[in-house]
Amino acid sequence: MIRLPISKVLATASIAILIAIFVLHDYARWAQRGRDAFLNYQAGRFDRYIAAPSMTTTFLAALLGAAIIVIGYELLAKAFSKVLPSGKA
Repeated sequence: MIRLPISKVLATASIAILIAIFVLHDYARWAQRGRDAFLNYQAGRFDRYIAAPSMTTTFLAALLGAAIIVIGYELLAKAFSKVLPSGKA
């Protein structure tokens, strides 16, 4: 069985909770604005990004997004490992 340090588990749980809060906030915001506002926003988004995607921009955005997520996770895990006791006697 693989043992994960508690700091990594807490970092993963923290990121999952932050993503869930963001998604719920986004749903509430669009529910408040209404269906027509949401559909207009999505139509504009489709025209900007989906209809004529730039391969370079897409690649760079994906690379930057992945780097931010990985670095954020590692920094959060390191912070938790500094705060929590090591468990070694």
